[in-house]
Amino acid sequence: MNFFYSKHYQDSYNDYESAEFSALCQFLMAQDVPPTLRQLKETFTEKTFVKMLDRLISKDIVRRENKRYQLNFPIFTKQDQQFAEATLQEKAEGPVAKDGLNSEWLQQVYRLQEDMRYFYACEGEIPQARIIALSHPMFQWWTIAQTQWPKTVPAFLAANQRQLQISAHQELMTLLGDVDGAYYLDQISVIFERIQKGKKVRPTIFLRSLQLADIVSDDDPPTFLVPQNKTESAGAQWIEPTLQTLFAQRIQLASGLGGSVSQDIIFFN
Repeated sequence: MNFFYSKHYQDSYNDYESAEFSALCQFLMAQDVPPTLRQLKETFTEKTFVKMLDRLISKDIVRRENKRYQLNFPIFTKQDQQFAEATLQEKAEGPVAKDGLNSEWLQQVYRLQEDMRYFYACEGEIPQARIIALSHPMFQWWTIAQTQWPKTVPAFLAANQRQLQISAHQELMTLLGDVDGAYYLDQISVIFERIQKGKKVRPTIFLRSLQLADIVSDDDPPTFLVPQNKTESAGAQWIEPTLQTLFAQRIQLASGLGGSVSQDIIFFN
């Protein structure tokens, strides 16, 4: 089972990514009648369990009612996936433009992802892509990914914030260390500006990180290797802000990636 959640829930990510939480979900799903705390403690004997359960209740991930406990978030199945795909096929909207992923559609999906407060799970391997974003006054740098921790700089900095060591990021970690995200963005904004003007860029660890991530070329002067777009105005919001819509759009976002695990794109403000 894979879990997807908004920023509101990220302070408790250690709970959601633990084997104990996954086991609790499977146990609660298998019960015909929601269990009592005594029944739960008979199955989950770890000393930390009750405290974790209290945290899950405080976040409304688990509901306690009449001294019984049950999951309090939607779990999407393969049947939900098939229904979402059939619904999307009936609509004219699509993620793919002639030059790649449709930038206006992407920005609407991102606003939907950022504005909603959500927590949901998927049973089995349901393709779901999400957007990991870095924001700077000059630009937004996005990774669109089907895996939680792709080998990209936005994912690397997001993992650093959680103090996670991800094997895919080892090369960037060796190069940059525990770099401050805001400082990093200021440094590469200068590089981006010089590339836009066709000027040479002096070698630094920041330029090297962009080369390692296949954002810019090794040429002198370097050039961009990823799509660049203008940030769109807010415009009409044709995406309905519901959890089912977010689930469906992430399926469509994954299909737009094709066989790629992730793709980077830069929006200049």
